[in-house]
Amino acid sequence: MSKLTWYYKEWKQWNDDVRPNNNVITNLTILYLANKQLTQIDISNLTNLTIIYLNFNKLTQIDVSNNINLTELSLACNELTQIDVSKLTNLTILSLHNNELTQINVSNLTNLTYLYLYNNQLTQVDVSNLTNLINLSISNNQLIQIDVSKCTNLKYLNLSDNQLTQVDISNLINLQELNIENNQLTQINFGNLTNLRELSIRNNQLIQPLYYSYKIYDVNIITYNNYRCYIITDFI
Repeated sequence: MSKLTWYYKEWKQWNDDVRPNNNVITNLTILYLANKQLTQIDISNLTNLTIIYLNFNKLTQIDVSNNINLTELSLACNELTQIDVSKLTNLTILSLHNNELTQINVSNLTNLTYLYLYNNQLTQVDVSNLTNLINLSISNNQLIQIDVSKCTNLKYLNLSDNQLTQVDISNLINLQELNIENNQLTQINFGNLTNLRELSIRNNQLIQPLYYSYKIYDVNIITYNNYRCYIITDFI
């Protein structure tokens, strides 16, 4: 058992396996305990973990500060109100959606490529240093502003259902899907988003109609105001 790298068992055995001074699974690298009704878990001594999947539990807190080798952390659909991930600089995937977070510090997680924070209570998130992001979803929070201008590798961006009054996406030249509906935007500059294929911008406060104000190339689907979609090709 000392060379075990994958753990997927019932919770009743977990306490025996990781009780204090028990080294039986110290080499564990992958932990999967989803949908086990967990209210607490101590993984502080499992420092070799690279992947944690604890979705669909009832965790209100968890200490991951010692798990610095993590590359993937998924704690979605719990009851977390706070979590410190600032030391997890090797993370490439972070899923914390569907919790009760009011703040999160991800500013130094520069290796992140996928960040899912939707359905929380966040008022601000600093992603300005996360230049490797490909997919960012922070919908259904309470964001007033966010700076994504340096996240130029983004392909999928969802900022819908917030309180944004402005957002600069003009530099996101790799963006393919953008959802910014249900905000308070009055204007938006699409710049040179020539790879954009899906755009949802309905329920904002845009001063002028979309097609009078901006140049959009080869957009296949647009959701704007109360219209479900338009099919547009080579529209300028």
